[in-house]
Amino acid sequence: MKTIQLSAHVAADGMLHIPINSPDFVDRDVNVLVFLTPAQEAEPDILTGQKAWQVAQEVGFIGSLEAEPEFSENYKDHLDWSDKL
Repeated sequence: MKTIQLSAHVAADGMLHIPINSPDFVDRDVNVLVFLTPAQEAEPDILTGQKAWQVAQEVGFIGSLEAEPEFSENYKDHLDWSDKL
């Protein structure tokens, strides 16, 4: 059994034209299964201003700071230990 898998667009008028140039399918009956392609997800919104603040509060965001890439490895070197001595 020979098969061809392809994707096609259904026009606004509902017509689906499938051009097949393979001689194996000429003058033959075929079965056609139509599946909806999952909708492409829109690009995520970039959060700014009040919306960013609202989302940060909802997820429990505490804060951030600028630091070198290795900060998570050597953060103790940057802490103020004077009250612990």
